[in-house]
Amino acid sequence: WRTKENVPPSALMLSSPHDPQARYSSKRNMHWIGYKVHLTETCDAERPHLITNVQTTLATEPDSNLTATIHEELKEQQLLPQEHLADAGYAAADLMLECRKEHGIDMVCPLRPDNSWQARTKGAFDISQFEMDWEHGQVTCPEGKVSRYWKLGKRGGRDKILVAFDPADCQACPSRCRCTPGRP
Repeated sequence: WRTKENVPPSALMLSSPHDPQARYSSKRNMHWIGYKVHLTETCDAERPHLITNVQTTLATEPDSNLTATIHEELKEQQLLPQEHLADAGYAAADLMLECRKEHGIDMVCPLRPDNSWQARTKGAFDISQFEMDWEHGQVTCPEGKVSRYWKLGKRGGRDKILVAFDPADCQACPSRCRCTPGRP
């Protein structure tokens, strides 16, 4: 038997003698050896709910890696939705931007938790308290000030939205210490 130090990562370890591609995985309190299946279903209230796409992957494959494939196949079938409702496994800011840019799809899903000091500090303004206006490329802060700068860019090789507020607004803001510790 292997010691803990000698166990390969799940993506490399053979987990079943009957299926060499089956992998061990876990999600929250569920653990399994096998695969993942990704189902896409219509959910319009006035229409029947139909499965429009099925993808099967190794159990170790991150869910977010399938979003582009799913959208390309739905595009080929002329079944692209305006909104794609998904769980947090499919959420990533750069992926959401790409879906909007490439296909005009709004990804609707819970985002990964905000680990900033603002999210951990009672009374501070975390990102959820800022309103994003995608159409006009603006962000409104909790005090009602609108950003003066919005630019799509890259940071660390990943797509990012860079936003800046007018320093005069931030300097005079009575809630500045709840928003940022830096200089405006």
